[in-house]
Amino acid sequence: MTRILSLLIASSVLGLGCGCPTQKGINSDRRVTGQLTYQPPGAAATTGDLAAASGFSMNADSAGAYPGEVAFTLTPDQASAFPLRLVVSLAPAAASDEVDLTDSNASLTVHVPTPPSVITYHGVGGHLSIQGIDTSCGLACPLRAHGTLTVSATGSNDEVFALTAGTFVANDTVYDTGICQGD
Repeated sequence: MTRILSLLIASSVLGLGCGCPTQKGINSDRRVTGQLTYQPPGAAATTGDLAAASGFSMNADSAGAYPGEVAFTLTPDQASAFPLRLVVSLAPAAASDEVDLTDSNASLTVHVPTPPSVITYHGVGGHLSIQGIDTSCGLACPLRAHGTLTVSATGSNDEVFALTAGTFVANDTVYDTGICQGD
């Protein structure tokens, strides 16, 4: 009898068998690592690791296909530095891609608190290699993409930015949580 009562209590608490609706979704876990180098004109270069806040996004369209763009947030591991945003055009709906970066297929910007609030870099160069995009999954799929990234560019004041030894990986997970409400 105690086993049945324990099972009944556990089922109620966990929302099992109660006819409760569930909430399904994806927990995004997308990380980027690498070495950032920044060199103002006429000064020595500084190099440091990317911060843990660095990541990337690939958003599926309403049919679940990836429309051909990946956006990286590259956050320096220094409190005084501002994050950079790199957006790269990919082949739409491709499972993998190799892209030589140029100004025509990649944009690199930094957002700062003082005008000009957005600084756009030019002379973008480097390479992106991405694999593991599931193009058959449909809408609300966990992303399992991974790859490597190197990029360099020059800012409006001739400062130079570079990312070397960049790697990225997505380890998204799916959740399905009961949302029963008490009386």
